[in-house]
Amino acid sequence: MMGFMTMIRHIAATLILFLAFAEGAAAADCFSIGQSIARERGGELVRAVPSSRNGQPVCEIVVLVPGRDGERPRREQVTVPQG
Repeated sequence: MMGFMTMIRHIAATLILFLAFAEGAAAADCFSIGQSIARERGGELVRAVPSSRNGQPVCEIVVLVPGRDGERPRREQVTVPQG
């Protein structure tokens, strides 16, 4: 029979793997959301990271949008709900 400490270690390892997978999934969601926003604005995705605001999961997106008439690109930062 499995000892108590061994069982606790297995539970902890499973929880760590689950959290790592969930964070990776959130990052992938934010990346795809960021790509859509960059495409809509005709810009280039610079950053897309998962975060939380008021306990709600959000994505912080940064896009470089080309400037007009040879001006420098503009940096636009938006925060959108995840998923």
